[in-house]
Amino acid sequence: MSTFAQEWDDAGQDQDFDPPDGAYLARLFDGAAFSGRTDGKNYVKLNWELLDGDDAGKTFEDFKGISNRVGLRITREKLVMLGLKPDGIETIDGLHKAIGKLIGAQATITVVHDGRWCNVEVVAAENDAPDVPIDTEGLPDPPEAVEADDDGVPF
Repeated sequence: MSTFAQEWDDAGQDQDFDPPDGAYLARLFDGAAFSGRTDGKNYVKLNWELLDGDDAGKTFEDFKGISNRVGLRITREKLVMLGLKPDGIETIDGLHKAIGKLIGAQATITVVHDGRWCNVEVVAAENDAPDVPIDTEGLPDPPEAVEADDDGVPF
């Protein structure tokens, strides 16, 4: 999730930043899925950092209730666009863990205000990081290709 340095920087900026309508290159730097303590409804919170334009470096929260069909559909589409694998998610905790794997994804997003709400849509995403970093230093070279014998069997 967030590093102390990111949280420290966030504490120094206006926490009420609301990006103007438009398209942005952004990075997902934090996210969660949870049930509300007081109402028991399900929610998803995504925290974005803008990477370009006049507001580069500013962060904002994309918060959506998912206890209704429309909110769930919109949020599912957004998360799938970010690279979430939707199969096998059976609980809100499972969704929370899946969102954790998306942290660091960069995306082109659009922000549109419709009076009361700020709607964030993922237009395109880039999430090529492997789930587990691979350190190849010190590993043996891969085996050389083996020539097949006359029977076509490679041994």
